Amino acid sequence: MISEYLYLLHPHDILVIISENIIIKNFDELRFAGSGTIRGIHMLLNACDDDFTPRLSTRHDCHHADFNDDTGNMAEFMYSLMREHAMIAFVNGNVAALPAYDDMDDCSYLALILTGHEYRGLKLASRLYDAIESNAFNNTVKLRISSGNETQKAILDKRGYEQYDVHENHRGDGLHTLFYVKHVE
Repeated sequence: MISEYLYLLHPHDILVIISENIIIKNFDELRFAGSGTIRGIHMLLNACDDDFTPRLSTRHDCHHADFNDDTGNMAEFMYSLMREHAMIAFVNGNVAALPAYDDMDDCSYLALILTGHEYRGLKLASRLYDAIESNAFNNTVKLRISSGNETQKAILDKRGYEQYDVHENHRGDGLHTLFYVKHVE
């Protein structure tokens, strides 16, 4: 039996203790995380780089708009990530999963969510979605994904997200960008 405690300290201060081995911490900005955590994030981003289209290491920032521009690099992407709100799931002290999001004019925009390969199946992404949705600005979460990301599409469908737009061939020939929204009650 997993005991779970959710502590809301103020709107963006969230600490979830899922078990003695799994903890989720929130950072108003990732730049306030300690150096060990920053190294862990960098390792996680590199390990999951190929899971994204285009790869994270070719992007300029989290809100990368021009997917034909692949002149970015991981250092530039990491620097942009440092300005985002983020939650970090730690498993046995290791950075295991990470969403980065920002409050926009009308919603919370989820720019990135990823889970390390060895931590998949622990339902970390689901718990991170729960925390983001429960604190969503204007009770709305928006995000975009690659049309080739079947795993993420299934998660979004299961969680009640609705696709509201598509940019065809936005990520390359046959790869579309799908836009999703969820209005949280």
